[in-house]
Amino acid sequence: MVRVTWFKVDDGFYRNAKTAMLSDAATALWLRAATWACDQLTDGFVPERILPMLRRGEGMEQELVDAGLWERLDGGYLFHDWLDYQPSAEEVEALRQKRSEAGRRGAKITNSKKSAKAAAGDAADARQDSGNVLGKKAANLRPVSVSVPVSNTYVLDSVADENPEAISLCKHLADLIEANGSKRPSISKQWKDAARLLLDADHRDPVEAHRLIEWCQHDPFWIPNIMSMPKFRKKYDTLRLQAERANPRSKAQQNQDANEQMVRRYAQDAQNARQAEQLRLGA
Repeated sequence: MVRVTWFKVDDGFYRNAKTAMLSDAATALWLRAATWACDQLTDGFVPERILPMLRRGEGMEQELVDAGLWERLDGGYLFHDWLDYQPSAEEVEALRQKRSEAGRRGAKITNSKKSAKAAAGDAADARQDSGNVLGKKAANLRPVSVSVPVSNTYVLDSVADENPEAISLCKHLADLIEANGSKRPSISKQWKDAARLLLDADHRDPVEAHRLIEWCQHDPFWIPNIMSMPKFRKKYDTLRLQAERANPRSKAQQNQDANEQMVRRYAQDAQNARQAEQLRLGA
């Protein structure tokens, strides 16, 4: 799929009064958050709950707010003057729709030409077979092929709907299932949909969900009973209640531990990606 969004950064960023004195960590957070907002079409809004995934460090958000780059809102932060420099979600969706329609029209024309060519070839074959059998019923005539254009609307929608937190939960569950000795499950569309609905429709805390995946894949009873993300979503409340009874520590402490695990996981994923890129460039 051809991407239609790019995060635009002014070439004077390095010397701007707002950014010149930023710490490297805050600058990195700003950039990661900006690309996330672009990818997710949030019009510059960054929810508080995804900041651990972006490797937020202590005090970074306030540093960006103090510099005038972010504005504090309920539930997260908003990039200052985002729509002055970046396309809105509405504009991006309109462009995607325009490209999708153009692709469908092109596919329809191509398939119509292929069908007409196939029909002409079949008619010629039929005439030849009729002459060869001298009036006998012709056999083995090829049917006229009718190509069905495949819409790429689903591809666009599925990519747009992908939530990085949902993908992270899927990978975490798959990793632990494999670590328990089972065949690594495929992270299918059903898995991604279940994880996305868990967060967006059920309004589950991603940190708590991460912790429950960890807990259920170490519990002797639940290890063989939670082998997919749809099953995890279905049994979520049961798992939550049993985990709370099994561990008397406060929920805040448990979530803090899970949050630290998530941060370590994101850091490891980023390091692996950098190493893979270095190997690719070296090759």
